[in-house]
Amino acid sequence: MTDRTVFLTLAGKVEIVTKDEYVTSICIVDNIVDLVEPQTAICQNAKRQIEEYFAHERSHFDLAYNLDGTEFFKSVLKTLAKVPYGETISYKELALRSGYPRASRAVGSVMRKNPLPIVIPCHRVILANGDIGSFTGGVRLKKLLLDHEK
Repeated sequence: MTDRTVFLTLAGKVEIVTKDEYVTSICIVDNIVDLVEPQTAICQNAKRQIEEYFAHERSHFDLAYNLDGTEFFKSVLKTLAKVPYGETISYKELALRSGYPRASRAVGSVMRKNPLPIVIPCHRVILANGDIGSFTGGVRLKKLLLDHEK
């Protein structure tokens, strides 16, 4: 069964989509007007955990999800999921920790396709020189999430 919820957070409207027992996507959305209550336990749990994150009551997520994609894609996201709350990592360091030391540019491509931002914290990936870099949801949102975790 597929379910979805749309609710307000510090970052704006968040849409969570679930299928069966897995979270399949989490997006910050601007184009959806109506808020939607979740119908399934998995979707309710995901919403609760995101709300706890924004209330500073949660720094780690415990959600069931499946990652589709190449081994490289899955390896980078699994490694990224281990970056602790409040810390940042460079694209180069993420590539190295993922086992692909020469793939820092390709790591950026994975970040753009991350289906579970916030839960798999691509906002924690910054440039090697310490600059914030870009973000699929925009630099303002990336800065907001980084500041939220300080």
